[in-house]
Amino acid sequence: MNGRRCSWLGLVLLAALGCGRKATVEDCQQIVKRIVELELESVVSKQELGAEVTQTQQAFKERALSDCVGRRITDRSLACVASAKTTATIIDDCFN
Repeated sequence: MNGRRCSWLGLVLLAALGCGRKATVEDCQQIVKRIVELELESVVSKQELGAEVTQTQQAFKERALSDCVGRRITDRSLACVASAKTTATIIDDCFN
């Protein structure tokens, strides 16, 4: 994963602050997975996408856990992440 993708992921994980509840491991994994899917779908074939997503999630597991778990998050933000079509949407709309 290149530096640009690392920056996106870091921004989202740090921006996952809100009035809701504390983010769980599962919440953070969901956010990371969606960002990775969106970033990779334009550069990786559909046949390889699942493996690449899993590999990238593993690479960011420790960072995601330390930067995300326990931070405040809302169910609305998670729903926004799940339906987002771009990482920019996640950054600009889901956590603002």
